[in-house]
Amino acid sequence: MALNLKFKPRPAAKEITLPSAGYPYKETLPGGKLLVNAFDWDAERLLYKDPTRSSSKEMLRYIEVVKRVSSFPKDFDPAYLLEGDLQFILLHARSLSYGEEYSFNSRCPHCRKEEEVAIIIPDGMPVNRYPADFEGTIKYKSTEENEIELRFLTVKDDMECDNLSRQRLSKNAIKKDGYDDDYQLNRLSKHLVSVNGGKAENLQEAREWLKSISSIERSEITTFINEVAPGASYRVPIDCIECAERYYTVMPIGADFFRPRKRTDAPVLPGGVRIGVFGTDIINEVAPSSGTEDDAPNIG
Repeated sequence: MALNLKFKPRPAAKEITLPSAGYPYKETLPGGKLLVNAFDWDAERLLYKDPTRSSSKEMLRYIEVVKRVSSFPKDFDPAYLLEGDLQFILLHARSLSYGEEYSFNSRCPHCRKEEEVAIIIPDGMPVNRYPADFEGTIKYKSTEENEIELRFLTVKDDMECDNLSRQRLSKNAIKKDGYDDDYQLNRLSKHLVSVNGGKAENLQEAREWLKSISSIERSEITTFINEVAPGASYRVPIDCIECAERYYTVMPIGADFFRPRKRTDAPVLPGGVRIGVFGTDIINEVAPSSGTEDDAPNIG
């Protein structure tokens, strides 16, 4: 016999403006406006599933999650979201699901005082925002006087970078311990639009130019991209309660970030719906992790 449901309760939802303000998707997401919902059971399951070591497969999971929590227009492919926009959606959905506050311990580098820090997700995080009429590239002049034009990466770009390095690995073009360096070089090459007015004809040409410059200049370019890319930063400012000095720390993303630490933390949503968590159902007991913090999804 079919269930006789009089109504289907929906989780809490809110409208957000993406950090890009929608400049890459002007026709489909004007102004970068998007309705975001809390995680449902399947979204939680995907987020807490044992992650693979493949960046592209992990990104596929995040794409499936944002499909479940976002009101995308018909035929919009979330793989073409900028990385910072996708992360911003996940952060808002996490806030709707488990509450805005996220706490962790931090130690002041000045006086060594350790304190518990509570950050409002994502409003308490630094966020780079761009205007909707942004033209899509940004220019940077390096200390070596190279004038570099850069773009920001989509989720699809990142998956292509991962797949290219895995192909090189399978063909023994690189060694296993060289995968990370090769993947990061692919990513930096994807960012590169032009150098001193000349455009790279393909990814390999961009890779060769980046390999020809010093590691210091490459690091300088990478730092600049990280500082200006649209999206929320996990490097947050903290004012020490002991010495009042301001310092910066990277907000840790542990195994509990995408679920409440105990079931009593789970909010009761409209219609009596409570977002579930994996693990034991004992009050005040922290739900067990499937492994170390390294096993948790890394969206930073």
